[in-house]
Amino acid sequence: MFNRAVGLLVQPSAQWRKVAKLPAATMTTMILYPCIMALLPADARGNSGFPNLSDSDWIWGDTPDNIKTSITNGRMAAMPAWGPMLGDDGVRNTAAYVLSLSGREVDAEQAAAGKEKFDMICAACHGADGTGNPMLGAPNLANGVWLYGGDPEQVMSSIHDGRKGVMPAHAEMLGEDKIHIITAYVYSLN
Repeated sequence: MFNRAVGLLVQPSAQWRKVAKLPAATMTTMILYPCIMALLPADARGNSGFPNLSDSDWIWGDTPDNIKTSITNGRMAAMPAWGPMLGDDGVRNTAAYVLSLSGREVDAEQAAAGKEKFDMICAACHGADGTGNPMLGAPNLANGVWLYGGDPEQVMSSIHDGRKGVMPAHAEMLGEDKIHIITAYVYSLN
């Protein structure tokens, strides 16, 4: 069954979901990729700092090729700590603006002041409209999906202290064929 699943991946774009539905793909993933199973709940909805694999919000992109690259090479995300530069008021105002991007009710005066800081600092990575940039691993801030939590204190913490998300590379441990199977399985979750 494993060889059949790998064989179906000769033309990955048309076959990912088909491979993921094979019993061998699910079992192979559970055996070979225990960190997915250990770090995520059974429904793959993630935890704080660990992504939800069952939605369509993927920081590094949701195509099979992007997922395969993440598994193969790992990912390192780095958002600098802006607290020292912005100060407490600047962090609070910027957080208000960021929360407003996803339709949250915020103090209009704080959000207006925060927009100035956002345009000057944050837009370079997250885009002028806050929709993010998968090439940089900068998340979409306008869709209400929050990797580290979306309450005002958590958003302020992200801005003040920065974030350093890491997914280790698995190329040497798993090899090409197993990575194909795992990629298909992960792709099938969303």
